[in-house]
Amino acid sequence: MRIGQCLAGLNHRAETVTTLTEAVNLMDALQPSFRQAEALETLGALLDDDGRPYYERAARAYRQIGDETASLRCEAAL
Repeated sequence: MRIGQCLAGLNHRAETVTTLTEAVNLMDALQPSFRQAEALETLGALLDDDGRPYYERAARAYRQIGDETASLRCEAAL
């Protein structure tokens, strides 16, 4: 996850999307976490119009971990 965030900070969009997608897929087997929700939200932002499913998943994940503010932020981005 952190590698994806670093790549995003360096504006390496393609590598960021690939890295975060792999991380999220691996974390799907686990309980939702802040890191997973954050990665999903980042993917939503990076993928623009194609990011809607990631924002939806991020909103659900944030809600499941009790972060209603972040969940509402993701829903607002839809």
